[in-house]
Amino acid sequence: MSILHFDFPKSSYVLILFSLFAPDLCAQDVGQTVRVQEKVVKGHFSSNGVLVAPNQVQLSSSILGKIVEMNVEEDSRVEQGQLIARLDSELIDVQMEKVATIVASAQARLDRAGAGARPQEINQAQAGLTRAEAALLEATTDLKRYDLLFRKKSATLKELEAYRTRYRFAVQDVNTAREQLALLEAGAREEDVEIARRGMAEAQIEELILRTQKKKTIIESPISGVVVHKLMHKGEVASPGHPLIQIVDTSILDAEINVEETYIDSLSVGYPGEVLVDAVPGEIFPGKITAISFVSSEQLKLSLLKEEEDIKRFRVKIRLENSQGRLRAGMSVKGRFAVERKGLFVEREAVRYKGGVNVVQILRGSRVIEKSVELGFSEGPLVQIVDGVMGGENLQLWQP
Repeated sequence: MSILHFDFPKSSYVLILFSLFAPDLCAQDVGQTVRVQEKVVKGHFSSNGVLVAPNQVQLSSSILGKIVEMNVEEDSRVEQGQLIARLDSELIDVQMEKVATIVASAQARLDRAGAGARPQEINQAQAGLTRAEAALLEATTDLKRYDLLFRKKSATLKELEAYRTRYRFAVQDVNTAREQLALLEAGAREEDVEIARRGMAEAQIEELILRTQKKKTIIESPISGVVVHKLMHKGEVASPGHPLIQIVDTSILDAEINVEETYIDSLSVGYPGEVLVDAVPGEIFPGKITAISFVSSEQLKLSLLKEEEDIKRFRVKIRLENSQGRLRAGMSVKGRFAVERKGLFVEREAVRYKGGVNVVQILRGSRVIEKSVELGFSEGPLVQIVDGVMGGENLQLWQP
C-alpha cells in the first residue's frame, strides 16, 4: 500500500489547523464592500388586502304578515326610501275604519263636556297627553318584549337597559301631560270631562297603534345600494327578525389592508393611502386611512414568505369613493403608503437570507465575519438594519 506524502513547511501546518478550527478568524479574500450609513429614506411600502363594503343592511319585517308585493331582484339597484316589499294590510284597514268612527264620537263627547273651558287649549293638552300615553304604551310593550328576549338570551343587557330608560322617560312625560291638562280643565265639569277625555284617549291610542301597524306593512330601503341576496318572495309569510333581502352600498368601499407591525407606527387615521386593484391593473385609487386596529389580525389569511411567518400584522382601513361602481367588494388589492424612515441603511446585496435568518458579512481588518441582523424598512436598493451592525461598518457584498 502506498501512502501519499506532502512536504509542507511547518508554518503551513499551523495555518491549516488554524483554518480548520477558527475559520472566522482567518484572513479571507475581500470582495466589493459597502458602508453602513445613517440615512433618511423616503419611499413606499405596500401590503395585500381586500375590498369590503362598510355600509350594508339586512332588511326584515317587524310584524308577521303575508308578502303581497316584492319589487326587487338580486343584483338590482335600489335607492334610499324605495319600496322593497309590502305586507297584507286588509285586516288593519278594516280596524282603522272602525276606530275612526269611535274617535269622531269620542271627540264630540269631549267637546260637549268641555264647553266653556278653553277648548282650544284643552285640545292641545289632550293631544299632548295622547301622544305621551301612546309612547308609554309602546315603551311598555317593547320593554316586556325585550325583557322576555333577555331572559331567553336573545337580547343583551345593554339593549334591555335602553328600553328601561325609555320606559321611565315615557312615564314622566305622561305625568307631566296630565298635570298640564288638569290645570287647563280647572273650572270645567271635571267628572264629565275626565270620562270624555279617557274615552277620547283610548280611541286615539288604538288609532295610533293601528297606524303604526299599517306603516310597518311597508318595507323601504334605508340605504341606496345593490341587492346581493333575496331571501323571501311574494306569497311567503314574513316574520319579525327573518331577513327578506340584503342590500350593500358599493358607492363607498374600504380596502382592508394587513400591514406589518414595523410600519404601523408610521401611519395614522387621516393619513393618505393608495390602493392598487388586481382587477384594474395600472390604475391607482387614492383614499384616506379611517381606522387602524389595535389588535393584530390574521383574518385576511395572507400567504407569507417563510421569513415573514413570525411578523405580526395589523388591519388598516383605507376609505375609497366608488360612485362609478368600477370596484366590487371582495376584490384583491394592495395598499400602498408613503413613509419616511431614519436609520442605518445598506445596499440589499449586502444581506442574504441564510439558515432562517438575515446575515451580513462584516469586514473587520483582514477578517470577514458573518453575523445575523434584524431588518426594517426597505426602499429601492436600500434596506434598513435595525439591529446587528453599527454605523460606519463595512460589509462585504455576497457573491452571486
